[in-house]
Amino acid sequence: MWPRLQVKTEVKALVPGMKCMRDGEMGTEGSDHNRDTSGASPMTLGAVGAVGEWLSTVQDLVRQERERQQSGSARTAGDIDPAETIEKMIAHFEVLGVFVNIDMNEWAAKAAKYIDNIDNLNDADLLTLRKLLSYHRKTGGRNGHYLKIAMNGHLLRLLRRFQGIYREVEDRTLV
Repeated sequence: MWPRLQVKTEVKALVPGMKCMRDGEMGTEGSDHNRDTSGASPMTLGAVGAVGEWLSTVQDLVRQERERQQSGSARTAGDIDPAETIEKMIAHFEVLGVFVNIDMNEWAAKAAKYIDNIDNLNDADLLTLRKLLSYHRKTGGRNGHYLKIAMNGHLLRLLRRFQGIYREVEDRTLV
């Protein structure tokens, strides 16, 4: 039910332009996937993949909550607990180093571009995704806000983009 918590930290092969740093961090020259000007630590390829693995869990949570809302029924013992699930996801993101320091005043307008039109996330780079999750963490608190952005599709699109970046880089490393 929960994504595996073990993080794969090795990059199988170097990709043109890919720097494999001492502890398996990924950074790509000529790509904005992991470019950072704020001093945030790069994420490992495994960490990027581990974030994306939450997609199916959050999809199940959204499906369950929609069905529950439509039927008007209460949660049952077998249901996924939204608060517990979101707490575990956030804690996992903290361990993976997803969250970065952001200037909230500077990021409010930038975040709105992605929040108001989730299609803009389709081409977002890794640092932008990390900043968006950090922005949500700072503005909305924890469980209730994350459940809201899961239900409106924003969190699902963010996680889908993490998966996309992981696959893009992994596909190039397997060649």
